[in-house]
Amino acid sequence: MEASGVLSIALALGVGGLLLLWGRRRGGNLPPRPTPLPFLGNVLQVEVTQLIASLRKLGETYGEIFTFHLGSRPCVVLSGYRLLKEALIDHAEEFSGRDTPPTTTMSPRGFSGSIVYGNGERWRQLRRFAIVTLKSFGMGKRGAEERVREEAQHLIQQLYQTHGTPFDPTFLLSCAGSNIICWLVFGERFEYGDERFLTLMGLINANWKLMSSTWGQLLFIFPKIMRFVPGPHRQIYANYLRLAEFVGERVRRHQQTLDPQNPRDFIDCFLLKMQRRGTP
Repeated sequence: MEASGVLSIALALGVGGLLLLWGRRRGGNLPPRPTPLPFLGNVLQVEVTQLIASLRKLGETYGEIFTFHLGSRPCVVLSGYRLLKEALIDHAEEFSGRDTPPTTTMSPRGFSGSIVYGNGERWRQLRRFAIVTLKSFGMGKRGAEERVREEAQHLIQQLYQTHGTPFDPTFLLSCAGSNIICWLVFGERFEYGDERFLTLMGLINANWKLMSSTWGQLLFIFPKIMRFVPGPHRQIYANYLRLAEFVGERVRRHQQTLDPQNPRDFIDCFLLKMQRRGTP
């Protein structure tokens, strides 16, 4: 056998041994899993754009609980009512943390957490404050019923304007639900044709579509690398900045008209909380 052939076999055996060693070390005490590849993890074993369906198919082989590597990140996948109830309800506190959204890795200042995503004591306090405050304004209670009825009347008026012709109700239903949230957070509702309202909804919908695209999935799997790769996924962070500008403008307006004795919405309560803590 020629020297080049021996070298190729030795190289192949060496690489194979390294892959096996890497796979075993990545396993640790994690549940069973398909063998991951370095850097890629298990992404070649699934359809990235059909991730949920692909994970369900893997579950047929590895059971209701297994490990799946998104790139170099190990993730534990749970499926089935029993396991999900045990994790998210019976042990809700232990499973309450959420991973940092990969879109924030595109920020030069990093990410400090939010109500939806985050971990740690700071995030717990923020989430607890948000839940208590929103409940005080009637979220999930009969106190918000009047607002819901009022918005339903606006929705019905919009439906009447279709004059019985076929139409897609998605936009109108989204407007109605979004206005309830705007009332809780901003203290006001918007007309369905309001330019600011349409811009707000457009940015949110655009980000959902981008995050569900192939580019968005790649950003989720390889966040540190995709931060430097040009593509439509970069628009996600740009949209977040525009959303932040919208909210920031509402906050400044609330600061000018804030009445400590009569908080009107979530923003007022948050500003009062900051004042009590001495936060500028």
